[in-house]
This record gives sequence, C-alpha cells and structure tokens, in this order.
Amino acid sequence: MKLTDLDQQPEPLNGATLLNQLHAALTRYVILPSPEAADAVTLYIAATHAQPAWEHASRLVIKSPVKRCGKTRLQEVCRETVHNPLPTTNISPAALARSIDEDDPPTLILDEADTVWGKKDQRSEGAEDIRGILNSGHSRGWPYVRWDA
Repeated sequence: MKLTDLDQQPEPLNGATLLNQLHAALTRYVILPSPEAADAVTLYIAATHAQPAWEHASRLVIKSPVKRCGKTRLQEVCRETVHNPLPTTNISPAALARSIDEDDPPTLILDEADTVWGKKDQRSEGAEDIRGILNSGHSRGWPYVRWDA
C-alpha cells in the first residue's frame, strides 16, 4: 500500500450505525412480533459475519402456528444479509457435508426445517444424517466424519 492510498480508504465502519441500518432494513420488509424479536434477528445476522471467531454456531428458528405470517419473507431478508448464505429446502446429507468450509462456513437457511427437526413420522429421508451434521457443527472441534462404502 502506498501512502497516497490512505486517502482513498473508506471511513471505518461504526458498528452501532451498521446495526441500526440493518435493523431498519429488516423492519422495513418484515413485521416481527416484538421489538425484541427484531433486535434478536438483527444480532443473529451480525453474528453470522463473525462466525469463524465463535466457538459455537448460533441458530435462528423461525416458527409460527399461523400460515402466511411472514416466515418466508424473513428468510428472504436473512438470505440477503447473512454471511455466505446457503439457502435450501431439501439438501442431501452429502451435499450439506460438502458445502461446509471450515475457514468460511456457510449460513444454512433451511426452509421447511420440520422435515429435519419435526416428529419422526414427518421427517424426510436422511433427516437423521442432516441432524447429525447440524448438531456436530454446533461446537468447533467436533467434526462430522462418516464413510459409507
């Protein structure tokens, strides 16, 4: 870097300003049940950008007993704002395992998660394998290792 390049560097980011802008964008497109829910989603999105620094992966569960209440819209906004999004509805265990990069982990956006986390009779094929991958990915240092011959 040349000394003259210093004048061309952008202003340092102000974290509070960035979080406020993210919060404003989120609440512009999604109606959440409470101000605390909007804060929680904002902080979750921010946390995805720092994931390599965390010991544990955070999870955001979007659920409601009411149909057409905005769950998909919230997923769409998250898909555009989280770090390295990997949106999917029905990913295979092999595809999920191959999509995970230890240095730059994806943020998995799993629509219809009841096919993985729901009651046993509602789960898809491979749901137990996907649950195993997701659960092992919750804590650093517990890799998912499997070999099916």
